[in-house]
Amino acid sequence: MRNFVIVALFLAVAAVATAQVTVTGSSPANLATGVSTNTTISIAFSAPIDTSYSFGPGETLLTNVDSVTGTYWSADRRTFYANAVLQPGTVYFVMVFTIHPAGGGYLQTPYLAYFTTAPSFPSNLFTVSGTITSGTTASLVVPLAGAAAAQQGWIAVTAPVAIQLIENGRVLGTSQGDAVAVPAGRHAIELVNAAVGYRETRSIDVAAGKMSPIAIEMPAATLSLNAVPWAEVWVDGQKVGDTPLGNLSLPAGPHEVLFRHPELGERRQTVVVKLPGPTRLSVDLTK
Repeated sequence: MRNFVIVALFLAVAAVATAQVTVTGSSPANLATGVSTNTTISIAFSAPIDTSYSFGPGETLLTNVDSVTGTYWSADRRTFYANAVLQPGTVYFVMVFTIHPAGGGYLQTPYLAYFTTAPSFPSNLFTVSGTITSGTTASLVVPLAGAAAAQQGWIAVTAPVAIQLIENGRVLGTSQGDAVAVPAGRHAIELVNAAVGYRETRSIDVAAGKMSPIAIEMPAATLSLNAVPWAEVWVDGQKVGDTPLGNLSLPAGPHEVLFRHPELGERRQTVVVKLPGPTRLSVDLTK
């Protein structure tokens, strides 16, 4: 029997939402055997999907399929179809880890099903499950390595800034990349953004075949603002007062500052508020 082949669906999670969307089924059915080598793969969702989403470089709807002759969505945008040419004697996995629902929301639970064009399955299959929370972005392709692969899990970090994941001095990945695969068990993960001076270590228990989320809220730091001759000031769209302003408490990371003078106009600047602070920003509106 040939090596396993992974059929992976990639879609992006809505940024902030509360609705939960599920995969209601796929075809060929989970555990189907003897599937035709000329077949239509379908994945059905509980809500309409934003089919206009533009996929990033290297991301496609189906991965490692020998030949896809066409893809399309149902009229109600709840079902994705792919006409595929499969190889005989091969196991295929259909996995959905993240979606972008048309009405907002997120995928309640990752979905996995598998089928084979062979008369029966080999004995070393394993399943993947977990919960993707609102705001999490994670695309994941699982390489199959028999029993060893079943002993790993994944860590996905959500944060308002890019975060490096480091363990024992080794960079595992970033919050802006794919979920990080690690051996099952307890891990001490160092979370770092050197640009803003953020560094924290968290202990996390990773279960085999599960996604373990880490959500980060940036700690507060201080920002001092001034302008010549003076200005009204807005930070991230909220008015904070007139200059000079000292020791404004803001989450560490980038912020947009608007200086406005009734006669000299306005000036916008982006400032990175660093830990421990204070960060200082001054503008001369006469120039």
